[in-house]
Amino acid sequence: MRQHKGSAPARARSSQRRAAVGSKPKRSSALDAAATVLGALKGVEAKTGIAARDLIERMKTGKLWTSPSGKTPASTLYAAMIREIAAKGRSARFARIAPGRFVAGPGSKRHAKVTA
Repeated sequence: MRQHKGSAPARARSSQRRAAVGSKPKRSSALDAAATVLGALKGVEAKTGIAARDLIERMKTGKLWTSPSGKTPASTLYAAMIREIAAKGRSARFARIAPGRFVAGPGSKRHAKVTA
């Protein structure tokens, strides 16, 4: 009996091929890298926050993320952080404490460790 293209064995082979091809380490997103940087802040910076431009510089020097030839990565990061705050509310990884200044939010891993 002939199997159709969408049969289980054909799908299994297809997913195995994708897994073999996609075995490169997954690249971190700008938001993930920003959450890592904000989670590592200590002292006064942890309370006063830092700007998106400073986040981009720290992500670059820490080799967490680099812009794929974008002209305004700080603006893009700022907009993405604002979108996450608007969408997730209190569970967002970021909190905006002043215009252009961000800290680790209640949804970040750092905050979860402190309150747990």
